[in-house]
Amino acid sequence: SALLDDYEEGVFTVTNSGSVNWASGYDILQYIKIGNMVFISGEVECDTGSGSARITNLPFTVADLGETAGTGVGAFFAHEWDSGSGVGTGCKATEGTTTLELLVMRDNNSMWEMQGDNGAKGHISLMYRTT
Repeated sequence: SALLDDYEEGVFTVTNSGSVNWASGYDILQYIKIGNMVFISGEVECDTGSGSARITNLPFTVADLGETAGTGVGAFFAHEWDSGSGVGTGCKATEGTTTLELLVMRDNNSMWEMQGDNGAKGHISLMYRTT
């Protein structure tokens, strides 16, 4: 068996820089870091507030590799969430930051950030590269 010299796993309590608050009991995500790759998973619930629903304290900074090469994308399965006229949801970790944006995608158009929706839940699965 091979030994990993850079392996870490743990949990973190999510925060948001805006007015959206995450519900206790649905605000802890788990992570595994192997080398410079980070894997995030878990479920969040919007408790109160409005505005952009973001997670602003990923456990490691997303690599800034230029031309958005470091951007991490993942799955965000929203349920009980009013996402407007979107056709799908996802999440994007922004390079050079510790921010994860929860997004709504539209067919042949731009995407926008999920907005706070009290009681709405979502499952997150994300992989990104760190420095």
